[in-house]
Amino acid sequence: MEATKHRLYTLSGFDNTGNVHVWSSELLLAHAFLCIPAYPGLLRLFSSRFLPGHLQRVCELGAGMTGAAGLALCACGSLPEPMFKPFYVLLTDGNERCVESLKANAERQETRFKSQLGDAFRLEARHLSWAIENEVETSELDPSLLHSFDLVLAADCFFNLTGHRGLLQLIDALLSYRRCSAFLAIAPWRGSTLRQFLHLVTTEHYRRWKVTCLDSESYLHPRLLRILVDNLSNLPRGAIDDKVLGQLILLERIDSIPAEKIY
Repeated sequence: MEATKHRLYTLSGFDNTGNVHVWSSELLLAHAFLCIPAYPGLLRLFSSRFLPGHLQRVCELGAGMTGAAGLALCACGSLPEPMFKPFYVLLTDGNERCVESLKANAERQETRFKSQLGDAFRLEARHLSWAIENEVETSELDPSLLHSFDLVLAADCFFNLTGHRGLLQLIDALLSYRRCSAFLAIAPWRGSTLRQFLHLVTTEHYRRWKVTCLDSESYLHPRLLRILVDNLSNLPRGAIDDKVLGQLILLERIDSIPAEKIY
């Protein structure tokens, strides 16, 4: 009976969508790190804000079974003149089955990335969930993770309205107090859910955020966008934007940072 209960919790506990398949937004984010010239909007955004080598500690939230975006960011560190060259990447998910898969992926890939990024590089996976009203409490955050990440990543994680506040609070708790720390995500509109998350961000009282939201035409290379749309020709363009091609989201803190923490 206990084994059955555990299996049911694993399948239906914290968001199980990461066990279904690798979602298009995760693939877009991973592809962006590996082929950044195909994402000129993202390239301009990062070039204007971050110095090469600045984003050293990275956390992916809701990384699913693969952690594709986080792993791709590790891999791009070995490219000539890399925009990202992290020394610590943490893959996380709130679903236990996903976490088991992420840990296996991290163990398999860490040695390869060490050979490219140096022996000090670390790749880990952990269970980490954000609060969902009346369902899930935020994971107790390891003190070593608090305000320690230069970049927090996510893909298509805004579809549950009751988790928006918990997600925003977790992002704030993870981001470092360095001037250029940021949250980066790709996600489709999914009805009004992404818009409602962005509304929450812009109306928060305890923290002000600078919000950048780019549509697919603004961050994808026109040729890549045309290829993607042509391959989705069975869907109306509105459905493509709503369900498949994500918006590019960047959140940056602009106030309420203790002066002694800014560097």
